[in-house]
Amino acid sequence: MKHRTLAVAFLPIALAASLAASCATTGGASGPNASFYDANAKTFTVKTLDNGVKLVVKKNELNRVLNLKLVISGGSAAIPAARAGIEAVGLAMLSHGSGTYSYDDIQSMLYRKSAAIGSSGGYDYATYDLNCIDKYFPELFEVFIDGAMAPLFDEGEFENVLNDAMQGAEERFGDPDEYARWLGTQAIFAGHPYASDPNGSPESLQSITLDDVKEWYAQALDADRLSIVAVGNFDAEELYGKLNATIGTIARKGGKLPAVPALATKQDVVADVHEAAEGTAFVQGYFTIPGRADPDYVPFALAADMLDDVFFNVVREKYGACYSIQTIFRPAKASYGIVWVYQVSKPAEVKGYVDEAVSIMADGKLIMMKDPATGDYVYSTIAERLEAYKNKYVNIVYAQQRTNADVGGSVVRSMVYLGDHGEYLRIVDKIRAVTAADVENAFRKYILGGNFTWVTVSDEAGLAEIDEADYQSIGLRK
Repeated sequence: MKHRTLAVAFLPIALAASLAASCATTGGASGPNASFYDANAKTFTVKTLDNGVKLVVKKNELNRVLNLKLVISGGSAAIPAARAGIEAVGLAMLSHGSGTYSYDDIQSMLYRKSAAIGSSGGYDYATYDLNCIDKYFPELFEVFIDGAMAPLFDEGEFENVLNDAMQGAEERFGDPDEYARWLGTQAIFAGHPYASDPNGSPESLQSITLDDVKEWYAQALDADRLSIVAVGNFDAEELYGKLNATIGTIARKGGKLPAVPALATKQDVVADVHEAAEGTAFVQGYFTIPGRADPDYVPFALAADMLDDVFFNVVREKYGACYSIQTIFRPAKASYGIVWVYQVSKPAEVKGYVDEAVSIMADGKLIMMKDPATGDYVYSTIAERLEAYKNKYVNIVYAQQRTNADVGGSVVRSMVYLGDHGEYLRIVDKIRAVTAADVENAFRKYILGGNFTWVTVSDEAGLAEIDEADYQSIGLRK
């Protein structure tokens, strides 16, 4: 067992996480039998700016909110680990003052117009976003574009942004669950481009200078790394003209991005002491999952949702061994999942309870209820419950139509991970096509056949209860 001592050190169900990653859209079907894809594909307009930047516009006439995303490919995987977090800092600086607008001016304008200019980043790409009512789009577009193309990079604002980032990192490391996440990702991505965490660490962030951010910006503002996604009631031709006159003038620099190899987790145990974990433990099992384009992706999402229910029945309800347990999806170019066991009260026994739950599903069974007379579980088969889980999946797909920003995120992910802006729309057809055999095969391949890197963060007493031998297999393999 790897054991280091440190004085310091969210979450939807797996199915909902997988949906948020790939399934949101807008627009209704043109008839009761219309496919989700056919009903929505016609709402797209695709154009190319003079410098080769792709523009994807998804028309939505149902509300007045407009969402515009400038997408920068590469993500933290293109950043050296020693400078992890620099992209998040650099993106934040785009809205902290530009050649024409001061930070105070920008904030005042956004407040008065109930609008937002922000950013988000991950392992493979980042976005710089504008979200506003159509009435204010012409004015706020100018602010948004000036930030993207002429950021001020004020020294004082840089210090504020960096301090906020460092405070966020310190808060994450001060939380034993988040600290376990850090240990887990650093363990499975050792030597991999994803070792560069999108948010950075206290150590990497404190080494970043304003000149470093300017260098990042010069490399990121490359037409060969950019694309644009717009969702809302846009006039596509008018928007194209605005963007071609601005983003369309950015030079092509031929920026090459590092290859991202697939992840292959190994059977391992990592443990560490955290002072905030007194009297409890945080246990996480990291394993490889199928990527979004893999035929196993949807069957595994359904399998994980079923397993989450069994986990809850056994680990939480039957044994009272933790506050919460579920499977977390992190689909990317190198995808991984986490068996996440939060606030464990029985560190010595919890892995056995996890194995018990896995073994139930390995037998092709799901828990329906408890017999009120005997207290024993009443089981059903995966085949018997599959349609209910598929309906749940489809319902969440439609529920993810909430905002144009959500839809824009789905379009971006579809472009990055599926190779086409509209491919995500096929998700409903994929769900409907899944069989019980598909679910069982995915479960056996990625859970029973997976290699898990287990991470435990607790106090000294909690770690002393952990038997590394319990973590060398899972379910029936023990």
